[in-house]
Amino acid sequence: MIIYFLKFPLVPALGGAEFHTLKLAAFFKSQGHDIKLVTSDQNLFRLFEKNNLPRKRMFAGWEPTSKWSLLLWPLTYFLARHRLKKIILTAPKDSVFYCQSLTEKLILPSLLTTYNLSLTTVFFEHKIPGRWLKLNPLKFLYLKYARRVKLITVSHFAKQEFVKLGVPEKNIEVIYPAAHNPPQPSLT
Repeated sequence: MIIYFLKFPLVPALGGAEFHTLKLAAFFKSQGHDIKLVTSDQNLFRLFEKNNLPRKRMFAGWEPTSKWSLLLWPLTYFLARHRLKKIILTAPKDSVFYCQSLTEKLILPSLLTTYNLSLTTVFFEHKIPGRWLKLNPLKFLYLKYARRVKLITVSHFAKQEFVKLGVPEKNIEVIYPAAHNPPQPSLT
């Protein structure tokens, strides 16, 4: 099994989300799983590099979370779809994909359906839904796919905010960032 961490943010950051991702990746590796980061976020890339974890840089367009990046969504859609297709078609059948940015959350589930693949997809949500999602014209796609995948949040408050948005509570699991040995989420 390979556990892929995908992240193509509009603006790279270095904070709790990146350190939580690193902690989860290190935990999965310590459990004997192969892991791989695929990202355009140079900060997360460097964290994985410093910790000798597998990583690959890849640009997949502009995350559709601002007015100007929404205008570029058609270009991002085709670019990201093409690049993610190459990854999923070569991934082992038991692979797991942790999607962290809106781009891959809106594209990966559709690709898996198109190619009739049953690879596990997890939406990794480090913050509550704000304007980036609540007012996003692509929110309907997010909600459509969030009903078919496992969603992980970092607090019960965040979980309730996603439930209010329309994500089924049974699809949401909480994994706290401070956990030394975070439990492996149930992916069924």
